[in-house]
Amino acid sequence: MASINMNELEHLKIPLEDIISATKNFDVAYHIGYGELCRVYKGELLLSEGLTIVALMRLDRVYGREWGPEIFPEIMMLSRNRHENILSLLGFCYEEGEMILVYEYYASGGSLEEHLSSPDLSWNQRLRICIGAARGLQQRHYPGDGILQRVFHGEINSGAILLDRNWNAKVANFYKSGPVGTPGFVDRPSMNTYHLTKGSFVYEFGAVLFEVLCGRSYFESHGGGPDLSWNQRLRICIGAARGLQQRHYPGDGILQRVFQGEINSGAILLDRNWNAKVANFYKSGPVGTPGFVDRPSMNTYHLTKGSFVYEFGAVLFEVLCGRSYFESHGGGDREERPSIALVLKELEIALELQIGKFYSEFLHLQIPLPLIVTATSNFAAENLIKEDSFGKDYKGKMLRSGHMTDIVARSENGEKIIVYEHAAHGSLDRHLTNATLTWFRRLQICIGVARALSHVHYDVIHCDINSSKIFLDKDWEAKLSGFELSTKYPETWKHRLLFSHHFDNSGNIDPVYLKNATVTPKYDVYSFGVVLFEVLCGRKATIGDSGVDQSLAEMAKRHFEERKLDEIIVQGLRKQMDLESLAIFSNTAYNCLKEHVKRPTMDQVVKDLEEALEHQWKRDNIEQSAAADKDLSSNRLKVNSSFSLR
Repeated sequence: MASINMNELEHLKIPLEDIISATKNFDVAYHIGYGELCRVYKGELLLSEGLTIVALMRLDRVYGREWGPEIFPEIMMLSRNRHENILSLLGFCYEEGEMILVYEYYASGGSLEEHLSSPDLSWNQRLRICIGAARGLQQRHYPGDGILQRVFHGEINSGAILLDRNWNAKVANFYKSGPVGTPGFVDRPSMNTYHLTKGSFVYEFGAVLFEVLCGRSYFESHGGGPDLSWNQRLRICIGAARGLQQRHYPGDGILQRVFQGEINSGAILLDRNWNAKVANFYKSGPVGTPGFVDRPSMNTYHLTKGSFVYEFGAVLFEVLCGRSYFESHGGGDREERPSIALVLKELEIALELQIGKFYSEFLHLQIPLPLIVTATSNFAAENLIKEDSFGKDYKGKMLRSGHMTDIVARSENGEKIIVYEHAAHGSLDRHLTNATLTWFRRLQICIGVARALSHVHYDVIHCDINSSKIFLDKDWEAKLSGFELSTKYPETWKHRLLFSHHFDNSGNIDPVYLKNATVTPKYDVYSFGVVLFEVLCGRKATIGDSGVDQSLAEMAKRHFEERKLDEIIVQGLRKQMDLESLAIFSNTAYNCLKEHVKRPTMDQVVKDLEEALEHQWKRDNIEQSAAADKDLSSNRLKVNSSFSLR
């Protein structure tokens, strides 16, 4: 404590009353998670950078008065050493027996543990996450080889690695959890000595790497499973105890183990009703399984009744803890483990090899950077088409297959460039109010997008349908783009949309997703229904009215139900419409916005829109024929008049 200058922490202090106000006195509505000895809350605090959403880690009050001296060195370290792969400490509160740590709120992507089994998490992304975590851990280690007491850092496991929308990793879990951490992630020497070295952290991180490789957490792979209730566990133990009691003869002398094997959980068999049978009756030497035999028996090679009781006690702890002795111990020689710096280097090599393999499959599509630089005039500002959260789009011209081709070069975060064909008329959102875009053409555009979605839904969920992702070529034919957030189907219906800009298009978000983060093809159907109303009403999904944003979807549904759609349809468009075409189109759009199970499939949407187009085509043909007949009659009248004048 003498080495800590408390004046250096003064700027990090946050009054308890501010935290109580931010969490409504730690109301359950603000509670977002647990740590081993803490509860985590979400709230808004006024910090130096302004009103900020934060995560508040409230250490258990019963230990509150002990936290300060132990934690202050860690607070000092975290406040001084910021790193992009370590969760940032913003402040702390140490008042009235409370110790509360304030961190940046970093929940856009959840933890690595939540995504271990996700098929959407590619091997490339897994490697990048591991590298990010390794960099954070390398920064966390101080340059010394002596024993490192874990004062305030928690444990390294997949639940302690948080992810942002781009799958970047941040190491978190900086709270005191005792001298050793999560069972299964801590090596045996550390468990025995209660001392953690750099090698201990490397062991823990090695366990995380295996989780990432195998796609499941340690806790999913170990233990008795949720099907074995506590009642069943007790009955099994009682049955085994009765069997062992029968095995013992009535005497207190030494019992030589001649043919009785060892007592461990592998020697207790279970029938279909979970009744226990003691087995393993084979000669295995004078003493049994290491870890199940007490030291006196190991030294004398003699087993007594007490020896069996010791072994059975080990079994009881296995049943209680839900894992076997062999799964809980080990770890090898700590001196032989690599440093975290070497681990990081090896992971970076693995990523380079993986990227090389990936790009080798697409070599025929590679375009040299100088050609793209020339085509876009070195990404000149006048060639910038648009910019969003994923990157920038530049227009240009490139010689391809002997022809000059219009292109769009998409530069994503300055790391890679994707070249698309150029859509001469840009995106649909720019033409919603275009008076020259006829109803017939609007129908054709919508059908084109619906057909594209119907096609991809056999394999992919788009996850980001909106009018800015629909491009129009020189013939006004629709091209669907924006697959950055798509997910494979039907492998997973649970999909977390990891992007902060999602609320830029909040009017297109399925309300079902906002409740339970479930993504199915019906997610796209909802978003497409919003696009249909955008096309019909000539307005974007989110409408700004007197500084207040309104949802087009809600407004359109209300007008549809009140039979007042005419009030919000694009001016001048209504006169072009066939009544049956409008009815089918508006019904289809409305059905897309219904509750999840009542929405149509995209195959059905295609059929309905094609029917709407057919009705409109008939009307347009009749009008054209009538206009042609009128012109013909007018010409005949002129001819007859000229004859009469003569």
